[in-house]
Amino acid sequence: MSRGARRGPASRYGGVGRGLLLALLVLIPSLVAGEFLLEVLPHPGYTILNDALAVVFGVLFGWISVGLWVSLAGAVLLLLRRQSRLKVPAVTTRDARVALVVPVFREDPRPVCARIESVYRSLEAAGRLAQYDFFLLSDSNDADAWVEEEVAWAGLRARLGGDARLYYRRRRLNIKRKSGNIADFCRRWGSQYRYMVVLDADSLMTGEVLGRLVDLMEYNPSVGLIQTLPAAIHQNTLFGRVQQFASRLYGPVFAAGLHFWHMGEGHYWGHNAIIRVAPFVRHCALPRLPGSGAFGG
Repeated sequence: MSRGARRGPASRYGGVGRGLLLALLVLIPSLVAGEFLLEVLPHPGYTILNDALAVVFGVLFGWISVGLWVSLAGAVLLLLRRQSRLKVPAVTTRDARVALVVPVFREDPRPVCARIESVYRSLEAAGRLAQYDFFLLSDSNDADAWVEEEVAWAGLRARLGGDARLYYRRRRLNIKRKSGNIADFCRRWGSQYRYMVVLDADSLMTGEVLGRLVDLMEYNPSVGLIQTLPAAIHQNTLFGRVQQFASRLYGPVFAAGLHFWHMGEGHYWGHNAIIRVAPFVRHCALPRLPGSGAFGG
């Protein structure tokens, strides 16, 4: 959310109300399920083992309940064809500068550059290329890896032409990994861009979608971030094909359900999103936490 924007009462209290409703819908059945398990165990009585089993069963039951209520809300929204709260622009805007950033760490640079080329060509076909600069941001700490990256980048520039605004940078110190690479980009060049689109090394987006994201951000100045729904493509293994099928079939339902419960305050998955750079730089720089491991460092 950009600086100076205020959430309306419906956004403030509606989100809290839906959150409390979801908590009740998950908590009450989980408690009932735990009590039911205690009744059907072969050795009745409140022993330590039975209590532990009931707690674990209740937690797992609650986890399943969250998926149920999210998917149910999403299915209802899709059946009713409810539209997003965002205002949809009637005309497009072409003056906003956008950085498309792709952080990499020892990935195979050839398919990465092939996907960047596909996005570039799609934006060119959509007539939106003039708004975008492309940044390949490397954290690779192996000499062979970054040499391959530079060769792939040079080959891509040769294919796209000398006027292509495609830049490569490798950090010497991989501080905070890919999130640190994005932060470093924002400190150095963020002030030159109104928006940035963050893609993962295996991400692929069409020029039409990228242009629509920019238009939505321009028309909704209080919005700080819009995230697309990722879907798996070109999977070859059995597990990958199952994931691809699931993401295509269930992904829109879960995304609509998350939109209903979270409203405008959902979590950010880290890529495939457009971000308003200025408020991101002002408010999203987290301090370094004490300690080490998953809960520090």
